Amino acid sequence: MTAELREALGTTAEYPWERPLGAWPRGDHTCEFRVWAPRAESVALRLGRDDLPMEPAGYGVYETVAPAYHGDDYWFVLNGRRLPDPASRWQARGLAHFLLPNSFDS
Repeated sequence: MTAELREALGTTAEYPWERPLGAWPRGDHTCEFRVWAPRAESVALRLGRDDLPMEPAGYGVYETVAPAYHGDDYWFVLNGRRLPDPASRWQARGLAHFLLPNSFDS
């Protein structure tokens, strides 16, 4: 990863595995989605009804940035097979939901 890309993503991580997997908000109503799928031939993010291609970040990690809101449903689609995000913080009925950290009332 180039220094310019690390700066744009707001990270000092040099390698893809140094950044967290799953769905992470970016503060501008977009979210960075990341999954480790080293043997997949095709990887997409299904957000609602749309399939968005995910780009290889290296070392089997794929990522994309997409508009997402608290409670949005999403899956990763690996080689045409829909799978829930293994790193999601909220799953129900076999699907992952985007969850904003600190979104619970105390």
